[in-house]
Amino acid sequence: MKGFIALALTMALAATGCAQRSTRVATQASPRPNTTASRVSTVQRDAEDWRRYISNLPIGTKLTLDLADGARVAGNIVSVEQDAVIMQPRTRLPSPAKRVPFDLIVAIVPDSSGGVDTGKAIAIGAAAGAVSFVAFFLIIWGLGD
Repeated sequence: MKGFIALALTMALAATGCAQRSTRVATQASPRPNTTASRVSTVQRDAEDWRRYISNLPIGTKLTLDLADGARVAGNIVSVEQDAVIMQPRTRLPSPAKRVPFDLIVAIVPDSSGGVDTGKAIAIGAAAGAVSFVAFFLIIWGLGD
């Protein structure tokens, strides 16, 4: 009976596939598309729509703004005025806040980088591997009795 339980536990560990990577990420053609159309709606908006949308977001929200001249501003909302949004750019070196008029905004992309970064994924994988190894060793040790 002990051998059967050990075999069942071993099969359960092997079947779970500890720390598998998401198939959605693995099957993407390019991890970061360059086109704005793939990330946001291409419907033309007016300045009042952008002002209403941004004013409903909390201060400190991370956004990427695509502007009419082709520039892109990535940063946090500092304040919202009647005709512009004040953004603190996310840059390697500190830079002053930028005032972006609503009539220059073409697209707004909310930042959704709240997921697991590479360091966390490595730590989770290492922990899962260590636990699996210890469990497998204990199962084999239990079979020896």
